[in-house]
Parts: sequence; C-alpha cells; structure tokens
Amino acid sequence: MTDRRPLGTGPVPTSAEADAKLPRVPRAQLAAERLHAAPAAAEPKPTPAVGRRALGAGPATPGR
Repeated sequence: MTDRRPLGTGPVPTSAEADAKLPRVPRAQLAAERLHAAPAAAEPKPTPAVGRRALGAGPATPGR
C-alpha cells in the first residue's frame, strides 16, 4: 500500500525562511521572461495569390 499524504506534510517540514527570502512573482511573468523578444511587424504582409486556387488563375476564362 502506498503512503499518501497531503502536499506539504512530508517527513521533512518545509522551511518558511526559504520562501521569505524570495519575493512573490506571478507565474505568467516568469513564463514571459523565458520567451525570446521578437519585434512586432508594422503591417501584416499580404500573401501573393499563386497556384490553382487563386481567383482568375488557370486555363478557364473568367466569368464561367
């Protein structure tokens, strides 16, 4: 049978001093600090109409 206990109630008590040394930081801020900074695009670039699915492209005449 496994020994199940609620979190934080293990055989070694956690020290409150270790938590008091570090300031509290929201998790989202920590995750954002790990992301690489990339400059934002000024305007979105339109994708060129290339291929068979583009309107007006192909052997058929327009209007059919």
